[in-house]
Amino acid sequence: MADSKKYELYVEGRNDQCIIGSIGYQKGIKPFKDKYVLRFGDNNVEIKENKNVQNGNDDKAYEMLQNALTTPQQYGAIGLIVDADADKHKNAQDRLQRFIDIIDMETGGKKVYDTNISLKKEGIILKPTDKFASIFPKVGLWIMPDNQNTGAIEHFLWDSGANEDYINTYNAAEKIVKEYEREKSNPPVMHYIQNHHHKALVHTFLAWVEDPGNPMGTSVDKKCWNINSNLVSNFMNWLNNVYC
Repeated sequence: MADSKKYELYVEGRNDQCIIGSIGYQKGIKPFKDKYVLRFGDNNVEIKENKNVQNGNDDKAYEMLQNALTTPQQYGAIGLIVDADADKHKNAQDRLQRFIDIIDMETGGKKVYDTNISLKKEGIILKPTDKFASIFPKVGLWIMPDNQNTGAIEHFLWDSGANEDYINTYNAAEKIVKEYEREKSNPPVMHYIQNHHHKALVHTFLAWVEDPGNPMGTSVDKKCWNINSNLVSNFMNWLNNVYC
């Protein structure tokens, strides 16, 4: 029987919400296709994002975590997903440290959680000590794409690889994008900054698959990506361990 506590997953924006929801649907843990809810056992986990912001905002995701921890007794488990951006102040280590700082601040130095932690590819999961287990929830952190390297949701998809039906398309998209990035023609062909390399890869690939122009979440529904990759498996294991 489901308990009365809330189970929530905070993400940076709409793209993350759609992609994670679509992966959940393909994996059989999203019971309602039109709702951003994942189901673990008897508990529903709501995927919450900064509304109306397509590309996301990590500040808002952290803010949702901080707000939740002001009333911790209402929650059974909370997860946070943020990007390790190329910005030197938003790399994976910085993302982890901000997570730790919020937890330490909202627990008032009571040592509710052991926050003497480091990055690991399996993601971060903190359980409250026995003394506080009835008050504070389990808390998890996943840093896109893989808790180690710089990147975002596009890196997560690209590094997972394509569904076998689209391997040739995937390889061709990578070849073409890299070829034109190296091109020094005048005027240049590519107009994006280097940090958006993976965005260019993903959207070039999606322009060449069946029904081109679909958003990233829909491309998961259309089975364009390999959602059985080790990276996706690690992510799914993290989700399962946070909410079960």
